[in-house]
Amino acid sequence: MADPRITPAKLCQALKQRSVLAMPTSSKSVRFVVHYQISDGDIQYALTCIEEAVEEILACDAKSERCSTNGTS
Repeated sequence: MADPRITPAKLCQALKQRSVLAMPTSSKSVRFVVHYQISDGDIQYALTCIEEAVEEILACDAKSERCSTNGTS
């Protein structure tokens, strides 16, 4: 994670709300595991969710508010 506002724990929590499971592995990295039966559409969904989760975290930080796990403040 290059941006200190996005921690692995915050990202994993936001992804879990979108049914994408990931695991923090350090203070700056997240582990994703993909099963061989996952489709290209599933990967695209996960990538979209990552993008949305990052935007949500940064938006909450910009508002200087503590956002809940469902993306609202």
